[in-house]
Amino acid sequence: MSMPLPRRALLAGASLLGLAPPPAGATPARGALARILENGELRVGLMLRTPPWAAHDEFGEPDGSEVALVRQLARDLGTRLRIVVLEAEERIPALESGRVDVVASFPVDTGLLRRIALARPHGRLRVVIAGRAGRHLHGFPDLDGLTLALPMGTALADLVHPLLPPGAVAVFLPDYAECLDAVLL
Repeated sequence: MSMPLPRRALLAGASLLGLAPPPAGATPARGALARILENGELRVGLMLRTPPWAAHDEFGEPDGSEVALVRQLARDLGTRLRIVVLEAEERIPALESGRVDVVASFPVDTGLLRRIALARPHGRLRVVIAGRAGRHLHGFPDLDGLTLALPMGTALADLVHPLLPPGAVAVFLPDYAECLDAVLL
């Protein structure tokens, strides 16, 4: 049984989500959304190593703002939620192959926009660079000659590392907390 979606359902999913393209000849709403409602299950691909957006809590359960968003979306759709844990490089292939219905948090490039549909509005990632007091950093060029701590295996590290000026040194640490500790020591 299919019910009209409340406006809240559409708003809950309007941020950070990529949607698999519909089958040939189908509209997005008739393709992916119809399949989700028919199956009664929303399959969401998440990378659970990006706190506070998506990570494991102290009990090993998925937690974070993206997790809360997709839980609300599943509730609003009246479906079960199945979280599929993915690594960064698995997100788009899992979406394109139909292994998941949506993915959250991934870098957007123009080539990607030709392959998947994005929920609207879609935001830009802003990178915050933390440093000792008195250091005035206004952008990536100001990092030349500095050593930076980046959280290993995260989307942040994947995005920032290639943008560093040639004289910057990247040190990859296990998580965000250790990166902040390294700055504060």
